[in-house]
Amino acid sequence: MLCLSPHLHLHLHHRSLAGRPPPMLSRQSPTPLGLELPEAAPLACGWTRSREGRRTSGGGAAAYREEARRGLPRRGEVPPHTEGRRTGEAPRLQLARPHWTYSRRRLPGHDSHCSGPPVCWLLLVMFPATLLGTGENWTLLKAISVTEYLTYESGKFSKAKGIGVFGNDAKDTNIPPEVWRYYLLTNRPEASDTQFTWTDLQAKLNNELVNKLGNFINRVLSFIAKPEGAGYGSIIPPATNAKSHPRTQAISETVGKLVDQYIEAMDKVKLKQGLKIAMAICSEGNAYLQESQFWKLYKQDPPGCATVMKTSVGLVYLLACLLEPFMPSFSKEVLQQLNLCPEEHLSFCDEKGDRDKAKRPWDLIPSGHRIGKPAPLFKGLDDNTVKGFKEKFAGSQTERRLRAEVAAQ
Repeated sequence: MLCLSPHLHLHLHHRSLAGRPPPMLSRQSPTPLGLELPEAAPLACGWTRSREGRRTSGGGAAAYREEARRGLPRRGEVPPHTEGRRTGEAPRLQLARPHWTYSRRRLPGHDSHCSGPPVCWLLLVMFPATLLGTGENWTLLKAISVTEYLTYESGKFSKAKGIGVFGNDAKDTNIPPEVWRYYLLTNRPEASDTQFTWTDLQAKLNNELVNKLGNFINRVLSFIAKPEGAGYGSIIPPATNAKSHPRTQAISETVGKLVDQYIEAMDKVKLKQGLKIAMAICSEGNAYLQESQFWKLYKQDPPGCATVMKTSVGLVYLLACLLEPFMPSFSKEVLQQLNLCPEEHLSFCDEKGDRDKAKRPWDLIPSGHRIGKPAPLFKGLDDNTVKGFKEKFAGSQTERRLRAEVAAQ
């Protein structure tokens, strides 16, 4: 058993463990581990201060400063009969917990967390103090993003009163998970409290996902899938003049800058900004497709039309990769419609050169590749459906149950 503070340690040891029989499975009495946090707190505070402003959100930095000001006061002594060890006594800790030795090396990769205000101090002070106090080379937190609160229709979420939408409720609405994920992330309370409203969810679904993102992807793939004479028979055409096509060169430069901004935002765990930038690339793709008037180019300038469509299908693939952290099921569906393996997506790491590839969207998918069958990706919400959801999730659990019983009869 790992006790997280002297106060918690005493509470658990004296009230929860003392005089109780051993657990059913192990048949062994637990051995508490006492942590002398005041001794390790300076290490954690120095470590957190060195990361403040780089990969710590505003809320996280404020929470850290408050904890640093208050400190970690000792709330009692570890009982003398406890067999635990103090944080900071690495040799004795090694004897007490030899099975920890396998994971003491620094693991590859990074450790990032998203947290709410009430528990962020655990990630910024408590856990670093515990790890640094051992004197070992643990993998430490790289980034943390602390959010504020999400309210519901000008009020508070309350499961007891039946006000708001929760996990099981979201499933019962039959609204796809990618829609929920998109709306909640665009409405993420990163700097201040934000509000969930059904009208706003409807607007973002209909205007941004259906009319903007879904429409762009469907227009590109549907045109390529048309039979020869009206399209390309599902075969991606070559882009022979991409490097000399002014409009294509302009969008490649714009998209390249946006991808750099996206990577920077995501590296700083600014998820809301990263999603906004990805949707900006979608807007650029829509404008590029519309301004090129590809339906006219198909007859008047076949090489130019082929360049526009190959570049556009590259943007579709790029969007599937950029939006994968936010809407994985959406990205998987787009890759299937592109007839690409779900694992075939850009990682945007410098080692693979993916960032440079994104600046040449016409080269992302090879000519001659056969796409899959296009299909609509999103379905809009009408006013009557939204009105029903407002009424359904506005009352108490009892009222919900009564309405459900009446509807069933």
